[in-house]
Amino acid sequence: MVANIDNRVLEKIAKHAGAPNAKAAGLEFHTPLGAQVETGIPLFMVHAESRGELAYALEYVRAHPDVIRLKADA
Repeated sequence: MVANIDNRVLEKIAKHAGAPNAKAAGLEFHTPLGAQVETGIPLFMVHAESRGELAYALEYVRAHPDVIRLKADA
């Protein structure tokens, strides 16, 4: 279950991808707070207009693995 979402980190990921200046850049969020999730299902998708911006955003994602915190169902 999605227990916590760090919106500040999500904002920075989107900015690294080029948002809001690049019209196709941003995040596609799949898992709202409280959502039940399964292993292997993407929690969100990063969109960018260039490979460089996408790489920059994904590097930031890897540096912040706790952007979305999960809690085991009790």
